[in-house]
Amino acid sequence: MSRPDPGSESHGSDSNLVDNRKHLDSQGSLAPSLLGGREALADIKALNGLDRDSKSPSAQLPECNIADWLTEEKFAGIDTDGNGFLNKEEIQKAHNSGNYSESEKKSLRYMQRGIKIIEEASNDEWFDENDGITFNDVKAYKPYTPDLKFSPVNDMFAKDDMVVWASTMADSLKFPDDGTNNYTNAFRHTLTTAMYALKYGDRTAMALADTNEFVTGMRDTGEAWLVDAKNSARRIFGVDEENVEQKDTYWRYDTRADDYNNQVGLDLARELRAEAERTGEPVSIDRLLNRVVETLEKGDVVTDVYRGKNQYGKLLQDPGVSDDSRSKTL
Repeated sequence: MSRPDPGSESHGSDSNLVDNRKHLDSQGSLAPSLLGGREALADIKALNGLDRDSKSPSAQLPECNIADWLTEEKFAGIDTDGNGFLNKEEIQKAHNSGNYSESEKKSLRYMQRGIKIIEEASNDEWFDENDGITFNDVKAYKPYTPDLKFSPVNDMFAKDDMVVWASTMADSLKFPDDGTNNYTNAFRHTLTTAMYALKYGDRTAMALADTNEFVTGMRDTGEAWLVDAKNSARRIFGVDEENVEQKDTYWRYDTRADDYNNQVGLDLARELRAEAERTGEPVSIDRLLNRVVETLEKGDVVTDVYRGKNQYGKLLQDPGVSDDSRSKTL
C-alpha cells in the first residue's frame, strides 16, 4: 500500500503558505544549516524591541499580538466579501497579495493556523463561534504563551493553543518543512513533555502524553475493540475505507515517533532539573526552549516518522516496533 499524503493531517502544516520543501540535501534529508537555534531566539527578542539579555521570555512571539497591527481599516481590506468575518481563504489571499510587511505576513500565517481559537475570543455569534474572526475577536484575543507555572486546568485545555504556538515558533525559527510538518511536531512533543514534567513530574507528563495520543483522532493502537468501533463508525457514515486506512497507517507511525520524542522531552526535563539542583538556579522557559532547540539541532528526535530517523538520516527507532523503554525509566 502506498504511503498516505499526511499534509492535511499533520498538526497544522503551513505548506500552503510557505513551501520550504526545496531545502533538501542530496540524500533528501532536511538541511541542518537552515535551523535557527539560539541565535534565532535572540532575533525573536530583537523583534520585541528587547536585547538578547532581556529577562522577557523568547516564548512571547510578537506575531501573535494581532491587535498591535490589525486596525479596523486593515481588517476591512482583508474582509473581501464584507461580511464582517475573516475566513482562511481571505487571510491566505491577503498573505499572498504583496500588500503586507514580513512581520504582518507572519501574523497572518498565525491567524490562519489559529482561526478556530481566535474566533472564540469574543462572544459575538449565535451558538458556536465558527464563522471566522471578527474585529471584536481581534480586540479581545489574548495569545497563548507556554510557561512553567503550575496551572493544570489551563494546561488541560491548552492543547490546540500549544499546537498553534509551536507551529508559529517553528515559523519564526525557520524550521525546515518537508510538507508533513513532522519537524514542528517533534519540536512540540519534546517541548510539551519536558514542560509538563518540570511542572507536574515525570509520571503525570507521560500520562498526559499518552492520553493525547489516544484521544487525538482515536488513533489505531491495534486493539481489536478500537479497530471494530472505528470500522463500524466508518460503515455508518459511509467513509472512504481506502483513504481512512492510509491515514490510520500514517497515525500508527506518527504515534510511535511521538512516543519516542516524548521520552526525549522527559529526559531533557530530568537533565534540567538536575542542573537546577546543582546550581540553585531555577529552570526558566527560555532555558528550556533553548535546550529543546539544541536537542533538535543535534538530531536527537525522530523527524522521519516512517523510517524512525532524524533529519540527518540516522536511525533512532525501529518504526515497526513500539518503544517500551520508557516504562523502565519511570
